[in-house]
Amino acid sequence: MKLLPLFLSLGTVTCWSAVTPAADLAKIDRAIAKEPVYKTEPKYCLLVFGPEAKTRVWLVVDGDVLYVDRNGNGDLTETGKQVRVVKPKNGAYPRFEAGDILEAETKIKHTGLTLMKVDKAMHLEIRAEGKRLQIAYTDAGGVLQFADQAKSAPIVHINGPLTMGFVMPQLWTRGKEALNFQVAIGTPGLGNGTFACMGYQEVPNNAHPLVKIDFPAGTGGMAQVRTQFRLTHRC
Repeated sequence: MKLLPLFLSLGTVTCWSAVTPAADLAKIDRAIAKEPVYKTEPKYCLLVFGPEAKTRVWLVVDGDVLYVDRNGNGDLTETGKQVRVVKPKNGAYPRFEAGDILEAETKIKHTGLTLMKVDKAMHLEIRAEGKRLQIAYTDAGGVLQFADQAKSAPIVHINGPLTMGFVMPQLWTRGKEALNFQVAIGTPGLGNGTFACMGYQEVPNNAHPLVKIDFPAGTGGMAQVRTQFRLTHRC
């Protein structure tokens, strides 16, 4: 989704986005019960599922192997939790095709978990409830990068409470030039690039939310500016 151009003379734009999460992701214990002997320096990410984030699935990349804690018991040494990288011949990015994840409490199946490394970032996608595509890759904080340690791993929240958020790292204003910025519907996570946005095809074409924006007063006596726009759908 992309806003219509904003013609600005202000030097700074500050935007706020707030949501009341169903679970405090910062309080989640990021400890793994049992890990294998890795062949490289492992990289960690935690997936949580459902409104209360009760189902928790560790992802650990070890070179060409992805460990997926499918049953959420924290034991990455169990059989069936290793996924080997797929290297396409057509020049596409190598990927891990990790398959389906079942929420423990609700028995809801999420399908097609796929992980790719795109330049220095990780691109994660899955179909919530087997229907709605959710993608974590970039947001207002930056791009998704797995951590060197489990205790500092980013947390991506799938099938959680929905809100709107920015999907680009920065907003720039340059005098009176037009400014476009993108927003999406999704679920906030913990860490850069963890906003799990829905695929644009999941948003109805006739959905045009009204956005109200307040630009703070600038230097030299410039007054505060208040405006509003309808979001347009782009795919």
